[in-house]
Amino acid sequence: MATPFMHSGMYSGTFKVQSEISVTELIIDGKKLSASDYSATEWDKIIMPAELYCRHHLKDKIFYQEDIKRLLARFKLPSNETSFYTALSKDEFLILYKKLLSSLIGKKIHEIEIIQSKYQYLQIDHDARYILINSKDFLEQCN
Repeated sequence: MATPFMHSGMYSGTFKVQSEISVTELIIDGKKLSASDYSATEWDKIIMPAELYCRHHLKDKIFYQEDIKRLLARFKLPSNETSFYTALSKDEFLILYKKLLSSLIGKKIHEIEIIQSKYQYLQIDHDARYILINSKDFLEQCN
């Protein structure tokens, strides 16, 4: 039977193993959260606020310094950096993030640590895995 509709999928080739990967990890009250304990949607709700906070914090400052300030100066208009983006301090973010995480995982959170870990792919014979290279405070890179 012929129809005017066609269903198609995408196949872009085999997935290549990355030699290094960078992972945002959460440690709540001394216990590392595992993405495998949550659905993909739940994990996005857990991890994305931290990543978006960092991206927003870094890019908005750069955008203001490189584009907005220059454009306003060209037209001789005064500019105030804080008028163009909301600066949320690390402490303010962590307070809000704890509340969000508490509601998402269903328990009160006393301590939270967000780290950025770098892993390197290592294969010996038929045994292959990612090995931890280093970890650092995730929010330190956002300043």
